[in-house]
Amino acid sequence: MAGGLSKRGAIVSVRVQSGDDRVKPHHHVPPSWPAPIRGLAAVSRFFAVVEGVGIGFCMLAVVLLATWQFLERNMTQVLRLPFPHVPTWGDGVIRHSVFMLGFLGGAYATYTGRHIRIDAVTRVIKAKQRMMLRVLTTGFAIWIVILLMRASIDFHAITMEEAGEASQADELFTPARGAMILILGYGVIALHFFVQMVIDVAWLISRQPPPAEWIAEAAHGAELPAEDSAIIAAHDPEAHKRELEREHEGEGKS
Repeated sequence: MAGGLSKRGAIVSVRVQSGDDRVKPHHHVPPSWPAPIRGLAAVSRFFAVVEGVGIGFCMLAVVLLATWQFLERNMTQVLRLPFPHVPTWGDGVIRHSVFMLGFLGGAYATYTGRHIRIDAVTRVIKAKQRMMLRVLTTGFAIWIVILLMRASIDFHAITMEEAGEASQADELFTPARGAMILILGYGVIALHFFVQMVIDVAWLISRQPPPAEWIAEAAHGAELPAEDSAIIAAHDPEAHKRELEREHEGEGKS
């Protein structure tokens, strides 16, 4: 059964508990579900961890190398003092780290359900209808991402023809390796979309009520935006009624 709702400013925090099993955030599923679905969810969570580590590493590389370049430029050109030179591959690492940040951030946003969306329709439909519609839109998104990944594979094949050029000898990120960022980035995004669609379908065909935060757009187990309170009420009206009664009692005491 769903627990009560607790409000914190503009955020509604929701957690669903069934017996002794607490529903965890993001791509977690009940332990009673089939092993293939639990395995897919685990793989998606693993890649999300890798993405978080990669985002931190890329940010660190950009900040350190850009600061190093700034200090070298000012120390050698302005103050005319000796200073260690930035490696020749520094520019390429900065450029590709920023590129990787975009794909890592996009993949993680897909995992958490915070990617760009149009919610003019989903805000006014019921919970199960919202999930059905999300299954369709997610399938369409996967198709688009696969098309982009196929184009990236073709681009990678072109860059491989230039892999032996002397100008790329000192580069850590060659054009071919840079093109691999496109392929891997689109691949991980497609994986997160696929796992989301599988979990949506599993909730729809199971007899268990899905967590309210999973139904809500851009939540997937995180804190629920206040504008999704209508979805919570539709999903668990009894809990919503109890929460309102507690609020009125608190106002009466104050």
